[in-house]
Amino acid sequence: MLHDVDRSYMLNRLIDKYVTPVMSAQGFRKTQLVWNRDKLDFVHMLDIQKSRWNDKTNTQFTINIGVCLRRVWQIYWDQLPPRVVRECDCFPCIRVGYLIANSSTPKDIWWSLTSPADIDLIGAELQNILSNKCIPFLNKLNSIHVIKALAEDPAFRKFPADMLYYAILKHLAGERVEAVKLLKTML
Repeated sequence: MLHDVDRSYMLNRLIDKYVTPVMSAQGFRKTQLVWNRDKLDFVHMLDIQKSRWNDKTNTQFTINIGVCLRRVWQIYWDQLPPRVVRECDCFPCIRVGYLIANSSTPKDIWWSLTSPADIDLIGAELQNILSNKCIPFLNKLNSIHVIKALAEDPAFRKFPADMLYYAILKHLAGERVEAVKLLKTML
């Protein structure tokens, strides 16, 4: 039976061997389980989220992808964005299942590491997903207008904070009247 240290090693090995090389080649820098790529006005983010239900026999994880617009962050928080942008700092932010789904209903995808053999099997799958889904998706998020268009999907506006981010995006994209209307609906 694998011990906790072995499970942690397996995830770290998978990341070092399969994830970090793909992300580094695309200009991302790694901090713990988060990769950031700085652009002029925004930061692309990808992270690996471990399940809170992991146990001695199984390590599960998923991937989150997002973008942080520096100006939106500054308006919302009245300060500069953090040095390392995490999932909670991004709007919009999605799970990798959103990109992989073959239907109109995205599914939540989690991978399980239960034995050392899983490292290479899952690692190869992740390299493919990162190279063919995640990186191209993030590459398209290259302007405030493209990011705003993505955020128009109601799935990204589930919480009041999301609505505020969206209103700021609309304002910065030149849609000031619509931004004010959106804010008024929140009162």
